[in-house]
Amino acid sequence: MGTETRQRDKQIKIRLNETEYSRIVALSKQHDLAPSTFLRELGLMHQPRSTIDAQAVERITKLHGDLGRTAGLLKLWLTTPESSPPSREIVNDLIAELQVLKVEIVATLKRL
Repeated sequence: MGTETRQRDKQIKIRLNETEYSRIVALSKQHDLAPSTFLRELGLMHQPRSTIDAQAVERITKLHGDLGRTAGLLKLWLTTPESSPPSREIVNDLIAELQVLKVEIVATLKRL
């Protein structure tokens, strides 16, 4: 017995304008599906699973970890008595890096 794909031998042809086609292709990519699979899932009243949410959560988790590590290193450096005090330039660079990470997290959250 063949795979499920081979068992599907019926086709439905539809005509789309460029806007409709582009929208369907973009949405199918967001769900990590081929356009035909995406339309079949919708036509059968199945809700396609989105991979965007998983990708965004993975990115936010990574950014959050980077933010925590950078802040932790800065705190350790500033509170360790035997370490030489960091220059103002280095501290400003680290703070700027923290701000960039924060902006990336907010931008990623807004895309959800």
